[in-house]
Amino acid sequence: MRNQTVIVTMGAQGAVAAADGRLWHAQPPVVEVVNSAGAGDALAGCVAWSRAAGYDWPNALRLGVAAAAAVVTTEGTAYCERATVERLIEQVSVARLD
Repeated sequence: MRNQTVIVTMGAQGAVAAADGRLWHAQPPVVEVVNSAGAGDALAGCVAWSRAAGYDWPNALRLGVAAAAAVVTTEGTAYCERATVERLIEQVSVARLD
């Protein structure tokens, strides 16, 4: 059986990922929410890309949560600037829960 992964997004409370027999919680930075449309898509896309690029789970989740936080600060749907993600990623904390 292949490893399975579950990621649960919780808005301002962050996201939890269960993968490779471990459990992580990523807490996003506090940002002003303008529009939440597409935030989950940004998180999922960044996690998938970063895992394919060789990131470990904590860093993949950190990037995904930073991208989601960046998306909610814009009026567009699933739109954000790379510079915003890079600024916010430093403010995302990831803790192992298991």
